[in-house]
Amino acid sequence: WHLHYAFDSGLPADRYDHGQGQGDEICSLAAASRARPGAPCTVIMRPKLGALVIVPSAPSSEQCCRCANLSLGPVRIDWLRRSEATYEGRKEISGVQVDEWLTYAQFDNHYYATVDEACRPVRFMEHKKDKLKQWDFDLDSFRAGPVNRTVFDIPSDCMSFCSGCEQSTAQV
Repeated sequence: WHLHYAFDSGLPADRYDHGQGQGDEICSLAAASRARPGAPCTVIMRPKLGALVIVPSAPSSEQCCRCANLSLGPVRIDWLRRSEATYEGRKEISGVQVDEWLTYAQFDNHYYATVDEACRPVRFMEHKKDKLKQWDFDLDSFRAGPVNRTVFDIPSDCMSFCSGCEQSTAQV
């Protein structure tokens, strides 16, 4: 499984590029993802614009939809500290030494980062309604520092709303 993640606290915005076989419940809001479970999916969150955009990886504009009524947004950079996460010790994931942190919100949230000074993300997992949701990050793609903001651009032809999402008057 491969997950590429980009974050910009100034917008704020984040983007998840889920590889083949990996995704989450947000990807399933798009009809194209429901038709092809496990297909690559990109999720762009731009809450200041009042929209959550789902763009399953495909060239067609029918496979892109917006959602404005979800109470989601980019993960806060200080989410572990704010949630008073507990240190669970050192482990090994796919041959990589990691430190595990655990916090409870709506579900149990486990975060694993490399033990070196960079603390690169290795895995995030939680149990949602007795189902495991797990993201393994692509360490080779990790780059600290500014991100080209164009990765958070919403495709201009993405005008339809996702199934179950209300229209918003927000301009994207």
